[in-house]
Amino acid sequence: MSKMSKKILKEVRDWGIFLGILFLVYVTGGHILLQRLFLQTGLFNPSASESAQLSTASYQLRLQDLSGKVYSLSDFEGKTIFFNFWATWCPPCVAEMPGIEALYQKADHDKVIFVMMSVDDDPSKVEAFLKRNEYSFPVYFLASSLPDVYQHNAIPRTYVISPQGKIIVKQIGMSNYNTTAFLSLLERQNKSK
Repeated sequence: MSKMSKKILKEVRDWGIFLGILFLVYVTGGHILLQRLFLQTGLFNPSASESAQLSTASYQLRLQDLSGKVYSLSDFEGKTIFFNFWATWCPPCVAEMPGIEALYQKADHDKVIFVMMSVDDDPSKVEAFLKRNEYSFPVYFLASSLPDVYQHNAIPRTYVISPQGKIIVKQIGMSNYNTTAFLSLLERQNKSK
């Protein structure tokens, strides 16, 4: 066997091992664990600032909860809204869920409303996912068309809407929301009404 053939064979073997490890990590759900570890580094914290008002929010949106009850986003107008688009089949979405649940547990629900907008097709899968993971935040599905201001192809994505109707955070991709700074940002919004 020539030197070149041995080199190619070694390269194929090394790539096979590498791809095998990646496949094993994916199949066992390790990729979600890795993403959660990355979130804990602080590199994926949302950039948020009250002075960075990106645009005006639209409240022209109907939502349906898991029980089938229909709401309008305007029902929450005048409060801070944590508005997250996610899906059970999206690994980055799943990775950020424990942090969102922890934030939800700490937040004052009289002042901060959580709208966890699932883009899943099957509500029963979402319900099973929530139960399995013991998540208590409210989940909704679209019951109308999505206003342009919230249009984007990527998930997860999160918007924070101030009580004054301004989008002050637009985070595309996973993030660690369970930080003192982010909770403080949410709570300060109601003081500046």
